[in-house]
Amino acid sequence: MKIYPSTDYMKLARRCRNSRRSYLFVNPLQAKHIPAAPSEALAMMYSLGNEIKNHYSTVDLVIGFAETATAIGLSVSHALHAPYIHTTRESLENEKEWIIFREEHSHAQEQKLYGEFLKERCANARTIVLVDDELSTGKTVRNMIYQLRREYRELSETKFIAASILYRLNEDSEKEMERMGIESIYLSRLPELDYETAVSQWETNEPDPICMADPSENEPCFSGIPGDNPRLGIVPEHYLAAWDAYTQRICGNLGQPSGRNILVLGTEECMMPALILGKRLESMGNRVRCHATTRSPIGISTKEAYPIFRGRQLHSFYDEKRVTYIYDLAKYDLALVVSDAGSWKEKAARSLRGALREQGCEKLIWIGGNRDVQHLSP
Repeated sequence: MKIYPSTDYMKLARRCRNSRRSYLFVNPLQAKHIPAAPSEALAMMYSLGNEIKNHYSTVDLVIGFAETATAIGLSVSHALHAPYIHTTRESLENEKEWIIFREEHSHAQEQKLYGEFLKERCANARTIVLVDDELSTGKTVRNMIYQLRREYRELSETKFIAASILYRLNEDSEKEMERMGIESIYLSRLPELDYETAVSQWETNEPDPICMADPSENEPCFSGIPGDNPRLGIVPEHYLAAWDAYTQRICGNLGQPSGRNILVLGTEECMMPALILGKRLESMGNRVRCHATTRSPIGISTKEAYPIFRGRQLHSFYDEKRVTYIYDLAKYDLALVVSDAGSWKEKAARSLRGALREQGCEKLIWIGGNRDVQHLSP
């Protein structure tokens, strides 16, 4: 297995208000918590899929973990030509069809998988890949596999692969994985260090409170989104083709912009569409950065080498009663916000608009949902 330097994929940051684990790893290439070039982010994600392909020519199903690994999982499934579904923390229809398990170290512990999609895929599955950005103890993976095998008895002999960008299981955790017949494949192995002590050197502040702003005149919105919902299961080739065609029409409608400094921002679990649009804008000669809003509360520090230097609280696009966050915003000529929320939440839009304007980003385009603004038809 090719091992990549951990310094490419790991910056240590401090969590806010999490008694279970005081630190988290921020990946500069993941396009989640901090901005990244979409081409570089996707190259890293597809590298993991290709690494798995070197070991397994046929995979029957890929499952990604929300919220940080949704785009990684989809990239892996596309590289492997396997059906894809990712877990979710959102409330959707047909709750009785969902398989529930826990991510115990997380700020939001409950994870769900849509059972209706899994029934057919698990019936004859010989190899299933579970994808996360980081594998630290393997407990979340083991919790999921336990629930899957409990629900689908035919999975007792299925090969499970835990795939991740970062890997740092200790010897005891590795034995637990082996006992359950789980193989691990990863891009970078982290050294065994006391990260709790290492992160304690940072004195951090909480992200700034919500800052609301009203819409400007002629603020455009492309209503609706293409493709299926990866929370309910998709064929990756179909999903990506639909988004590729959609982003091509969007860029045409915008006049094929070039030479601009552009942000493409996803919302929480919705990460891959922003990367697809970002890569197209990048190929047209723009400097593009992608990242996403997140549920993760992370400490802020302006000290050198600390990765999160600016943060703002937001209303969630999926539930306005929920607080989410945006980090390391900068000034851009243009910001495009891509969300698969069913409809735009006005408080969420106003809070994100306020955070962007604070950094001098005045021109804003919304993609997805339905809002009473200037609608453009891609």
